[in-house]
Amino acid sequence: MSKLNLFNAVPLIVDEQLRGYEKYEIRFNQVSKVVNHVFLRTNLTDNSNNRVTVQTMVRNSIDLMLNSNDQFNKILEEIEEDRIKNL
Repeated sequence: MSKLNLFNAVPLIVDEQLRGYEKYEIRFNQVSKVVNHVFLRTNLTDNSNNRVTVQTMVRNSIDLMLNSNDQFNKILEEIEEDRIKNL
């Protein structure tokens, strides 16, 4: 599997890991799992500065998924369109 761009990886992994959860169901360990998957699926080095950045991006992506689902889905569609263009 090829590595993902960070800006594509975050919403994709949030969607894969947390779609269907309600806000009250999402726990710290699930957010940490998403963050770890981002580092596994990108070329980003796992260090303290990058970890803080990725955690913020993941939290923002979760917030978007839970509170602006139409906008979140539009982002996922754009990522898929870009992926298809670059095949």
